[in-house]
Amino acid sequence: LGELDELLKRYKSYISKKEDEEGIDLPDISNITFRTVNTKKVEIKEAGKDPTGTKIDIQKTEKSRSQTGLLAEKIVYKYLTEQDKSITDVKWVSENADPIINPNGRAGLGYDINYKLYGIPYFVEVKGTKTFGKKLQLTFSKNEIKFAQRHHEMYQIFICNGVKEKRPRIQNIGNIFDNSDFNKRIEGKCYIAIPSGFEVYLEIID
Repeated sequence: LGELDELLKRYKSYISKKEDEEGIDLPDISNITFRTVNTKKVEIKEAGKDPTGTKIDIQKTEKSRSQTGLLAEKIVYKYLTEQDKSITDVKWVSENADPIINPNGRAGLGYDINYKLYGIPYFVEVKGTKTFGKKLQLTFSKNEIKFAQRHHEMYQIFICNGVKEKRPRIQNIGNIFDNSDFNKRIEGKCYIAIPSGFEVYLEIID
């Protein structure tokens, strides 16, 4: 366990160094937009193609051990702590957490950030894309899905859409696993089983 903690510390240090080298800055809080959006399923035949075999433009979100995933979590944390004053007790708990904010961040919790809104606790799973996209491929671990199904409306999925754009968009798509629809379609063409969990294909509706 001690070796794992040390590896995580080295990883965080490496990512921070890479950000410094590449000059990546967090956007100004006034340039971050937030809204709750609806989604619809995107059926696919195989990677990047719809049921007719036609290639479709799908933006793959990135999570955890990627610079995009880390930046997405930083932007969401910044927004929750600085923009919305009705939100309190914001905690960044994932393995990506800034060690200054939370030196004990770890993987496997099933969510990345938690907060309270008017005293009610919410758990947020963050996914990020480099550039803006409407059709998305999201990857969820089995643990994330189980956690989402246990916490119902208190579990939220935030898409940080366009983390490297000047005006990134945080889009709350709610809990897509909190209904029978997921169980009905789990073997369908918009949910694909992978060894670690599922790939989910959906489109954001403006």
